[in-house]
Amino acid sequence: MTFHSEPDEATVAELMTRYGIARIPTAEFHYKSYRYARFGDALAQARHDAEQPNAPAAMRWRKAWPFI
Repeated sequence: MTFHSEPDEATVAELMTRYGIARIPTAEFHYKSYRYARFGDALAQARHDAEQPNAPAAMRWRKAWPFI
């Protein structure tokens, strides 16, 4: 069976049951146009950007906070 678009939820549920497929909800962290699976990676990039000379003043202020 080949799908050219995503099947409806009932079909997905039936196929998941038939083939033993599990759906796992995941968190995704967005920073600018990027998506990160780990918060630490998003934070590292944001901190890196904040250290750049052309970073907005609001970003430079935030880097002073240890938990941000």
